[in-house]
Amino acid sequence: MPNNQVKESPQAGFINKITSPAVLKIFLAVTVVAAGVFVILNWTGLGGFGAAAKVNGKSISTTDFNKNVDAQQKYQKEFQKTDFSGAEGEKKLKSLKEEVLNKLIEDEVARQEADKQGIKVIQEDVNKDYENMAKANGESKFEETLSNYYGFSKEDFKKYNITPKLYRQKLQEKLTDSDEMNKEAKTKADDVLKQLKNGAKFEDMTKRYSQDAGSSQNGGDLGMVGRGQVVQELEQKAFALNEGETSDVIKTSNGYNIIKVEEKKDDKVHLRLILIKTQSFTDWLSAKVKSANVQKYVKI
Repeated sequence: MPNNQVKESPQAGFINKITSPAVLKIFLAVTVVAAGVFVILNWTGLGGFGAAAKVNGKSISTTDFNKNVDAQQKYQKEFQKTDFSGAEGEKKLKSLKEEVLNKLIEDEVARQEADKQGIKVIQEDVNKDYENMAKANGESKFEETLSNYYGFSKEDFKKYNITPKLYRQKLQEKLTDSDEMNKEAKTKADDVLKQLKNGAKFEDMTKRYSQDAGSSQNGGDLGMVGRGQVVQELEQKAFALNEGETSDVIKTSNGYNIIKVEEKKDDKVHLRLILIKTQSFTDWLSAKVKSANVQKYVKI
């Protein structure tokens, strides 16, 4: 069939029209403008659809960011008499914004980690904590201080200060009590105990492994200890052991402990200690922030 008898399909006709020189120029111009708008939106913080940042896909709103920046700036102006004018003031404001954004990111990471651990902060907890603070400082005076120095209402303070604080506190408590979250320290303590059982000298192991600043270089020697002078978990074990005996690994709020009773006299015991500290909450949270997928949109 001759070529001039082949009918052009509707799709082909449409493609030919949009790829014509005139239409193509318009298309490219619109694309460039759209790309420019996209860059501007991301630069101003609107590229995340109103998000100042995103943490593992969860948004931190520009509203929350700006409100916290305003509060901190007001506090520093009113209470610390910080001058934000001029070039030096701009540097201070930039630093303040960075601190606020990083704090909000940390708070969001802590909240997400709390969710993973099944930790909840209910409104009753928040209200109770606020009431305790208000009573301690005088309720009307406390609200006045929040308004004058931060520009915060009572509900603002609950949202931006108390709720994140409670998430961190509960998460820290869980971290301290969890062997799973302190695998490295627990494994090290178990290994030290194994070496002791295999004949290693307690004093040598103390110098090599103990993280108790007061006794690690002194063979772990705590001297004669009476009741009430060490934490309850260590006290109970110390007075239950015989002279020359070494304990198993004992978990306390400081970490994983191994003690040895050198001597018992009257109501005192001569103790040596090996302490393997649990990971600090600050270090643990910092590591979680570093490993999180964080995208910052707001202009600092």
